[in-house]
Amino acid sequence: MIKMDKALEDVLNEYNRASLKFSQFRSPHEGYAILLEEVDELWDEIKGDKKPDARSRMKKEAIQVAAMALRFVKMLNNTDRPICNNCLLTMETTEKPIQDLDNNIFCSISCLEEFRDIDYYQLLDRPTE
Repeated sequence: MIKMDKALEDVLNEYNRASLKFSQFRSPHEGYAILLEEVDELWDEIKGDKKPDARSRMKKEAIQVAAMALRFVKMLNNTDRPICNNCLLTMETTEKPIQDLDNNIFCSISCLEEFRDIDYYQLLDRPTE
């Protein structure tokens, strides 16, 4: 199993969280405004870098900038839907994603099992279907 880079995983998780919580950008102008807001929040954290938790706050905002940039690109491609953390496929609008406790999103039980290197049905103490 190939593990995703932690920074990319963080961006993907934030993208998925936002795409499940908020509707797609209605226009490039709205996408730009939200992206600009996130960049401004990152800049505020950079200017306040004397705070004890400055690096973690900058990281959080940088992840949000990257996730909103991804949403912008996917809006332009008309594919702003959750992405499976394992196979990286964009889910169809009819699919209900599977979400683990770490907020990773999966398109199927098999992707969850492969990503986590577990047997889902063993965890549930159920026979495999």
